[in-house]
Amino acid sequence: MTAWTCHEHRVTFYEFCEAGGLAFIQRTVSDKGKTVVSQSDAWRHVEAQAMWVALLSGMVR
Repeated sequence: MTAWTCHEHRVTFYEFCEAGGLAFIQRTVSDKGKTVVSQSDAWRHVEAQAMWVALLSGMVR
């Protein structure tokens, strides 16, 4: 993991993860004692970084 959104007391938070020359975004949702983790497809770093910026800017969900 190389970056993440603030997750203290948040129901949903995101992590920017890199491995093997690829990157993906992981979303963790915690609600009513249940945690669900999902991951995006893996992209080249440049593509994933653009999606991360769009996510932080509120342009994608």
